[in-house]
Amino acid sequence: MYSLFEIRKILSVSKPGGCNGAKILLAAYTENKEHSVLALVCSNGYLLFRHVSSKLNAPVIRQLCWFNNPEKEIKALSFDSSGMWLLTVTQDATLYILPVSPIVESVVKTPASWKIDNLTEIKLTGQRALTTSVQWWLTHEAEHIAIIGSEVI
Repeated sequence: MYSLFEIRKILSVSKPGGCNGAKILLAAYTENKEHSVLALVCSNGYLLFRHVSSKLNAPVIRQLCWFNNPEKEIKALSFDSSGMWLLTVTQDATLYILPVSPIVESVVKTPASWKIDNLTEIKLTGQRALTTSVQWWLTHEAEHIAIIGSEVI
C-alpha cells in the first residue's frame, strides 16, 4: 500500500518559563509558489509564525507577544492573498493589520495607509456580536475586502 500522508511534528508550544500546556486557539495558513506562512494564536498570549520559503534552507519561526488585555484577545484571523499581511479581529471588534513581511524577512508593496513596521488599527463602531471568523481577499479592481462573521444574537 502507498502512503498518501505523512504525519510529523513541526512545531510545539509551551507556556512562558518552559512549562507544557499552552494550546493553539486559532490558525491561519497561506501559500504560493514561493513561500508558505502558518500563523498560530496560542493560549500563552503569543502569535507564532512558521515561514517556509524556497529561498531558505530551513523554516523560519518567529514569536510575537500579543496584547495582555482580555478585550484584545484575537477571535479570528486571515491572511491577505499575498500572504504578507495578517488581519486579526479582537474581542472588542478592533481590526489589526499586521505586516508579516518583517517577520519573514521579505519585502512587499504596501498601501499608503498601512504601517509596514507596526500594527495598523481599525476600530469598528456600534454594537457588535462576538466575532467567529474573518475572510480577506483582493478584488480584480485591487480593493481589499474583509467579511467578518459573528454569532447570531
